[in-house]
Formats: sequence, C-alpha cells, structure tokens
Amino acid sequence: MTGGYLIFFTEGLCLMFFMFTSFLFLVYNQGRLKKLMAGCMAFWVLLHLKEVFVVTHFDFTLMEVERLRKCLDVLAVPTCAFVGVELLRPGWFNALRCAAHMALFAVLSGTAIYTGSKAAYYVMLAAVVVYGLSLAIYGLVQIPRYNRNLKNIYSFTDDVSLQWLVTVLVIFMSMLMLWLAASCTLDLVADSLFHLLSMTLWAIVAYYVSRHANLKPADLESAAAYDATSETCADTQPAAYEFEARLQHDFVGREEYLKPQLKLADMARTLGTNRTYLSNYLNSVRHTTFYDYVNDLRLRHACQLLLNSDLTLDVVAERSGFNSLSTFRRVFAKRMGMTPNSYRQSRGGNTD
Repeated sequence: MTGGYLIFFTEGLCLMFFMFTSFLFLVYNQGRLKKLMAGCMAFWVLLHLKEVFVVTHFDFTLMEVERLRKCLDVLAVPTCAFVGVELLRPGWFNALRCAAHMALFAVLSGTAIYTGSKAAYYVMLAAVVVYGLSLAIYGLVQIPRYNRNLKNIYSFTDDVSLQWLVTVLVIFMSMLMLWLAASCTLDLVADSLFHLLSMTLWAIVAYYVSRHANLKPADLESAAAYDATSETCADTQPAAYEFEARLQHDFVGREEYLKPQLKLADMARTLGTNRTYLSNYLNSVRHTTFYDYVNDLRLRHACQLLLNSDLTLDVVAERSGFNSLSTFRRVFAKRMGMTPNSYRQSRGGNTD
C-alpha cells in the first residue's frame, strides 16, 4: 500500500507543477519557444489528469491497468522533441510535422490498447526508446555545432548558448531507461521515482527556456552558412576587402565593440558591408570568429581599466561591454589564464 500512497502523492505534485508552469509560460512569456513550452506543459497536465483518474477509478496494481497507463504516457514523448528541436532549429517544427510525430505515437499506442497484444506493447516501448535515444544523440551532436555557429553572429553567449542542454540530455537518457524498466514490471516505486525525476528535469528546462533569447531561424541559418563559407573559402582569400581600412577607424577607434548586445549585423552596418562578406573576412583572413574578435578587443580594454584605475570588477565588466560580471570572469580566465584580480595584482594594480 506504500506504493499506492506514493503514486497519489507524486501524481498530485506533478499535476500542480505542470499546471503552474504552463500558466507562467502562457501569461508571462513571449515568443514561439515560450508558447510551445506552454503548450507542452498543458499537454502534460492532461496526462497527469489521466493518471489521477486511473488511480482513483481502477485497480492500478493490475498489470493490464499499468500497461494502459503506459500506452497513454507515450503520447508525451514527442513533446520532448518539440522543445529540444525548437531550441536547436527554431521554427523547424511546424504544425504538420508536430501532427506527424504525434500521429506516429498515437498509432502505436492505439494498436497496443486495441489489440491488447504483448507484442504490440513491446513494439511500442522499443519505438519510444529508439525515438528518445535518437533525439538525445541528435542533440548531443548538434549542440557543439550550434554553439560554434553562434560565435559567427553574436558577441555574447548569455541566454543563447545551449551548453546546459547537454546535461539535460544525459539525464533524459538515464530517465528513459528507468521508464523502460518501470514499463516492463509492475513497480510503483520506480514509476513514482520516474515522475518525480521527470518533473525535476522539466523544471530545469523551464528555467533555462524562460531565460533563453528568442532567436530568429534566419539568423541561425546564416550562422551555419558563414561557418560553411569559411571552410570553403579558407584557401581562396580575396586580395583585399574594401572595408578593411575602415575597420580600425570606424569600429575599433570608435569603440563600437563595447556595446554589450553587439551582433555581426551591427558591425557590418558600421563598416558599410554585408554580414556574409564580413564573416568570411574574420574567419579566413583574421582566422577568428566574430565572438572571439570582439571579446579580444573587450579584454584589451578591460586590462587597461584594471591597470590604470581603481574601478571595481563589476564596473570594469560593464564598461568593457560584458553583460555580467560572471561572463567577464569566465572569458577573462579563459583568455588570460588567470582571474581579473590576479592579473591586476600581478602587475601592481589595486584589487577590489
């Protein structure tokens, strides 16, 4: 009976969490990603309402009832793909593709329920595992490429980097195995543990999604194109770029790089050129990315402030174009091999 009480507790807790999260994304957030997140959370509310109905009206200790629950649970699997792919490829999941993915699992679930066949049930479980692992592997392969492409168009990574998603996907794969084990046996404790872990995982995703910037599909497609262009043009550099002479005066001299939200398009506008041409120049001539080029200039400016002023680190970070002190510390340590305070102290400056 302990497992029964645990099921009641976890289902009630999950239901409240998904209702609250869905409401927050629906009311307080804007953008396609946030709206998609609200829809996915609302769908999970329906699934947990189903769970509450089943455990209050049926004998959930029967294996047949447990299989019915799992057959309906698989309909939530595509929602994980909707959010994950939207982060990596904004706009790819249109209404037709969403419907196709949902239809696949609706057919598998409906077949298993209608026939009552163990074979159909295990085919459904296998499909879930293959789909889930494929999604996780796709994410783990694409995230480094996504983060690399971002550096072609952004001078910052706060609220746009997806490094956090790597941890989420690793946990997701572990949870998938736990769900599979709970689906093959009548283990109410394992089932409750899975629901608690899934709620925790969605809480982590919700936190980062709420902070994630609304990226335009065209921007990311352009970033990938810049990366591909740099690879194909590395050995075919033009003799000169018409904006190169203006780079020092119009961009560096006017300290345009100190703008915290600077993008490649802003720099191209300042130099009177287009983004593709500028990105190719940075990659093939300067052998750097837009992100690295701008942040090297910011660090040079920050070093001067550290040595020639008594400004605190947060002021130095702000005046050097960094979005936050934590970002400044991280970038500085990576480039300089020491903390800002250590750099200042080692050269006779004043620490704050």
